[in-house]
Amino acid sequence: MSKLNIVDMFCGGGGESTGLIEAAHDYNFDINMSAINHWERAIETHSKNYPFAEHFLRR
Repeated sequence: MSKLNIVDMFCGGGGESTGLIEAAHDYNFDINMSAINHWERAIETHSKNYPFAEHFLRR
């Protein structure tokens, strides 16, 4: 199975992440996920919902 590297820019609760994951799975791709935001609370929330993702806090 091929692997996609996906990035959720301005992550939060994970709506975009969920859409990206579902689309990847529809086409039989595995994923590596990264998520970025400038707000620490958004990173904390996304980390709880997607613990397998690599998270970046950028200001």
